[in-house]
Amino acid sequence: GQYRPTLTVSSGEVVRLRVINATVHTHVPLAIDGHQVGIAALDGITLPALQIGPEVSLAVANRADILVQAGAPGVYPIKKLLETGGKEPDPEEIIGYMEVLATTVSMALPSGLPGPAGLPDITAAELNRPGRTITFDLCEGPNPP
Repeated sequence: GQYRPTLTVSSGEVVRLRVINATVHTHVPLAIDGHQVGIAALDGITLPALQIGPEVSLAVANRADILVQAGAPGVYPIKKLLETGGKEPDPEEIIGYMEVLATTVSMALPSGLPGPAGLPDITAAELNRPGRTITFDLCEGPNPP
């Protein structure tokens, strides 16, 4: 609920951030200058392994749990990166800051992630529903539903 908030962490600290793309039609790539992000879960589903890279890309209404290990002391912008995939480019914007303090903490990114709880297999009887039709369609235009 803040405009360009500052997240304060210690050098070496691993922080977990839960982020959501709450837009209705904008893809949002996020990055923290000078840091890698580790994607641990998407939409509440834990991934088989931490996916480490320079950014996390969030589709509309997409949620992600990310892990970031704070580097050297300093103030680092948290950015919504330039997005050019839509009808019009969506410019890069600083949405907050991560302030890394000189205080050092010895933490490591996890070597593994807990697997999701097992679910029973879907049976053929559950898939066979006579009289049911599902149609997918793409609505484009000035006022899509």
